[in-house]
Amino acid sequence: MIQTILYSPSTGGITTGHEELLTAWQREPDARIWADFGDNEPEAEKDILGSYFGLHPLAIQDAQRGRHPPKIESFSDNVFILLKGLDATSTSLELGTIQLSLFVGERMLVSRSDGHSVSTDTVISQLLSGALPAD
Repeated sequence: MIQTILYSPSTGGITTGHEELLTAWQREPDARIWADFGDNEPEAEKDILGSYFGLHPLAIQDAQRGRHPPKIESFSDNVFILLKGLDATSTSLELGTIQLSLFVGERMLVSRSDGHSVSTDTVISQLLSGALPAD
C-alpha cells in the first residue's frame, strides 16, 4: 500500500491518503508530496514510480532489489539515495538490516523499504502531529 502526504503551500494544508493523492499532486503545480511505499506488487509499484514521478528505470530496479550496496545517484530532476537501516523486527543481538530507498526531488519525496522502517514511521508521525514543519 502507498501512504501519501500531500502539502499545499497555498492553503498550508496537509492531506493524507493513498494513491488517489498522486493525481491531485500532479494537478497542483506548487504542491509537495511524500509517497511511502510499503508492501506492493513490484510491477504495479514500478508503473507508479515511472509514470507519476518519472524516475529512472534502473534506479527503480535498484530500489526494488533485495540486496544492493548503499549509494547516492543524481539525476536531472531527483536524487536517489539507497541506504541500510536497522531491522525493527530483530530479536537477537545480531541485528538485521532493511534496505531504504529515497527519491528526493523539488516537489516530491518517495520512500521505499523492504521491511518495516521505524525511522520512516517516526518522521511521518512527527510531521502529521505538527512537530516538524511541512515546508
